[in-house]
This record gives sequence, structure tokens and C-alpha cells, in this order.
Amino acid sequence: MNRRDEQIEALRERVTNLDLTLLRSRESAVREAYYRASAVDRLAVVEEVVDRSPTDFRVISSQETRPLHQFNDPSFSWDMYCAELGRSVALGEKAYVFEVIQEAIPQASPSTADGFAGLDVVVAELSAAGYMPSLLFAPISYMVQFLGGQGQRVAWDPSGRPFLASGTQRLEIFWSARGRPLDRFVVADRTSATWTVKADPAGMGRITVAIGEQVAPRGVTWLAETVAKYEVRDVEGMRSFRPNLEVDTGFETVR
Repeated sequence: MNRRDEQIEALRERVTNLDLTLLRSRESAVREAYYRASAVDRLAVVEEVVDRSPTDFRVISSQETRPLHQFNDPSFSWDMYCAELGRSVALGEKAYVFEVIQEAIPQASPSTADGFAGLDVVVAELSAAGYMPSLLFAPISYMVQFLGGQGQRVAWDPSGRPFLASGTQRLEIFWSARGRPLDRFVVADRTSATWTVKADPAGMGRITVAIGEQVAPRGVTWLAETVAKYEVRDVEGMRSFRPNLEVDTGFETVR
């Protein structure tokens, strides 16, 4: 057990003045919200490890201390708070993935194809090379033009996730944002990357949720955290594309 694990364990043990039934239900609510929002199992091959010692992992954490009297007060509703706490970690995961993608994939020259047609060429090239492209990382700065011309090829599943049809392939679209910048399209085979995560020492999977009392200043600390490493293991399974179009001036170039 490393020092961080010891701190989390100590936090979990400081529950003398907390309603334990409420505590467990809120921990579960945070954890469930995280798993609903997390996309890493669709972005990479996920490997949970029990070895807590490696130090080259990214800590994606959200923590806040709230007044103690609010925790046990039935007039306070924590449903939305729990949902947002779990979701914040999932958003941090996506930002981390985009950061690695932006650095790992070489800059691409603009396509000679008309508009976004080069995107289908990239998909076909990956398929011909034996890969199964399933992901499209897309810059938000091209969103208006892309949906304006390619919108008929985009479909949403019942959960609201967008997919692009390209030949025989169906690619889930992940748009960039201010917190996860990208300056080019990247088509990828999910299996070309791995998401290695340190499993929670208490056996709760890839998310650690801890709620406990804080002595000074007095309050209740809420913590949601994952410790992971995203790696592009096979760079040939990802290819970038830049359309010969101007970016939307309503957005920053790298977003």
C-alpha cells in the first residue's frame, strides 16, 4: 500500500458522525454515475492491475469538503452532487485520452480530397491494413461544417452517442472541447491502445470513492479518483486526417 492508499484508507475510516446507510448509498451513487459516463472501455483495451506501486500513471481526481451538518440532514438532496462527482472523473479520463492522441499521432497534411471525403479514404486504408476502425476523434472546430455536409451519415444510439457510417464501418464520434483539444481528425482501432488502471484497493473496480470526516476545518470530504495510464501501443492502428477546409471561426483552432 502506497502513501496515497493510506490517506484514502484513513479517510474511509473517519465516519464516526456519519449516517452509514446514507454513506454507502452515496458512495454507490458516485460510482454508478462514473461507470455510466466513462468511455474508456470503448476507447481502449482496459486492463485492471492490482499493483499499486507504478508511479507513471495519471491521477484523475475530484475532491471537495462540504459542511458536516449537511451530510445527515434529510432536507439536503445529494443525488445531483453524486452524479456530477462521478461524471467529473469520467470527463477527466476523456481529456487525458485526447492529450495523448494529440501528442502521439503525427501531424497530417491536408487531404487532397474534396472536403471530408478523405476521411473515408483513411477508414478504408485502416481496414485494408487489417484493422477494424471503430473510433473517430473529431475537432470541434470542424463540427458545423462536418454535420452540415455529413449529417445524414451520423446516427445516434438510444443513449445519445453519435456514430458515423463509413463504408462497412461504424465509428463512434468523440468531439474535442476546450478541456480536450485536438487539431485534426483521428480514426482509430480501439484495440491499438490500452487503458491500464490501478484497481481500487477495496475491490471496487477502476474508480475509488471515499467519503469521510475531515477534522480541520471540520467537514465531510468527498473523493472520487482513478489512477490510470493510456498508451497507444500500435500507432499504425490510428491515422489522422485534415480536410482542405477552413476551420469554423466561431471556435478556436485547437479544441
